[in-house]
Amino acid sequence: MSELLWADVISMLNGTAVGVFGMLLTAAFCEIVWTKQRKYTFAFYMVLLLVFQGVVYICLKPVMVELLYPL
Repeated sequence: MSELLWADVISMLNGTAVGVFGMLLTAAFCEIVWTKQRKYTFAFYMVLLLVFQGVVYICLKPVMVELLYPL
């Protein structure tokens, strides 16, 4: 693998870690009674958002993904 590819993989892993941390932190501040159904729903949407982020990252240049970050 070339250096550029490794940099992209590391950048994608960083984005994933930041995304997971942000989603978990946001959920921690919500006053929700965490039932089993709500945990599964939260996990489903978390995975869905991460997959969407990965697709956008692969389809667009990494610089474009960083510009779209606030969305």
